[in-house]
Amino acid sequence: MTIYDVVILGSGPAGCCAAIYAARANLNVLMLAGPDSGGQLAKASEVANFPGFSAINGADLMEKMLNQVTSLKVEVVYDAAKSLDLTASPITVATAKQTYQAKTLLLATGSHSKMLNLANEAKLLGHGLSTCATCDGPLFKGRKVAIVGGGDTMASSASYMLSLASEVHIIHHSDTFRAVQLPKAKEPQKLFFHTFKEVAGYVGEDHLTALQLKDVKTNALETLAVDGCFLNIGYVPNNELFNTLKLASDGRIEVDSSGNTSAPNVFAAGDVVANMPRQAVVAASSGCIAALALSKHLREASHA
Repeated sequence: MTIYDVVILGSGPAGCCAAIYAARANLNVLMLAGPDSGGQLAKASEVANFPGFSAINGADLMEKMLNQVTSLKVEVVYDAAKSLDLTASPITVATAKQTYQAKTLLLATGSHSKMLNLANEAKLLGHGLSTCATCDGPLFKGRKVAIVGGGDTMASSASYMLSLASEVHIIHHSDTFRAVQLPKAKEPQKLFFHTFKEVAGYVGEDHLTALQLKDVKTNALETLAVDGCFLNIGYVPNNELFNTLKLASDGRIEVDSSGNTSAPNVFAAGDVVANMPRQAVVAASSGCIAALALSKHLREASHA
């Protein structure tokens, strides 16, 4: 069995940047890209704050990164890890189809969307309810949609849906938003803000037809008829396989300044790392730092 110098879990900006630097250091690199490559950035309709691009579709940006990775002869497998043995030497990484071994492991697994965990949520997901406007937005052209959240993802989704939907309703539990810039509508009576409101329930059997909203101050309920709803309420770190590592209170991995985790030969980068701003350029730079650190670690180990 081939023993790789490094196996990288994840194919977002952190994983891709780490793969590029590791490959250029002449390391034997395997990237387990997962079934959906590119991470959360691949779902962004427009990225306007990544150096070198005044504006670019997230999927296009990730395609460029992955093309650069493969051009460096990195082995990319579109499969996801199912189990890890971090105590073994070499480290063992198993997918549903195959087992791999590595001298070092780089965790760049990112995060996934939070849900409200309301009744019928799982049933209605994909039937009017979505977490990705870029993916599902075109299905609601000329329709009435709601977007739940108050951060940059909400703002990006709303800006995109304003070009497609007949009405966009933003639902947020306060009147203070984390988004750097709120969306603006060119047409009057197309963008509506419902502040101090929470989604208390979904209406619809086979397809979402309305949202039940609760006023967080008075507990009064109202019904908002919509054809679709996008949940943009935050993310949960993808840490299921390595929750034995030292984690922060939010479940993200604690690392030192070089990306070292609490386990030997295991590094981490990107959104799965604690105290890491959720920005593509930050994720990419952390992938670079971790790759440089593990390259140095391998050189020192070989000399020893």
